[in-house]
Amino acid sequence: MGSNYVGLLNSQQDPLLSHPFSYDSFPSPSSVELGSSQVPPGFSQCTQEASVSEVNALKRQKWTPSDDILLISAWLNTSKDPVVGNEQKLGTFWKRIVDYIAPTQRTPCQCKQRWHKITGLVSKFCGSYDAATRSKSSGQNDDDVLRVAHELYFNDYKARFNLEHAWKQLNDVVL
Repeated sequence: MGSNYVGLLNSQQDPLLSHPFSYDSFPSPSSVELGSSQVPPGFSQCTQEASVSEVNALKRQKWTPSDDILLISAWLNTSKDPVVGNEQKLGTFWKRIVDYIAPTQRTPCQCKQRWHKITGLVSKFCGSYDAATRSKSSGQNDDDVLRVAHELYFNDYKARFNLEHAWKQLNDVVL
């Protein structure tokens, strides 16, 4: 079955490519030791964006709700910049966000990781909120719907949703 799948992949390739797809560029499981810091080709680590000494010099900082709001604001302003638009490299994009939130002394990697955590959790909560809205009964107000959404989230993910401040800021934004 594996060879048929690879054959299908090769048959779907762009005719401009001179060679068929090969898995040879990826290390075999036996060539990579588990627990090693070897990074397979084609993969990147956030630490490449910041030097090791720069990362070691910074102490771990807890993200506060005001830090989250500043990060969200920076992301929205940077991504919707009419002058630059989407014509910027990923590293440049996150560097601009770090410049925007300079007082927090965070690296581009830290900002990117926090952004992905926020959007992932907020997206899950949006699903819970939509379900709570659909099941809204007569006499329930917005606070009741929000309470039900928190209950649904907790039942689904076995954790409390603690990014309501981020959800409120992102609620009307299409990502």
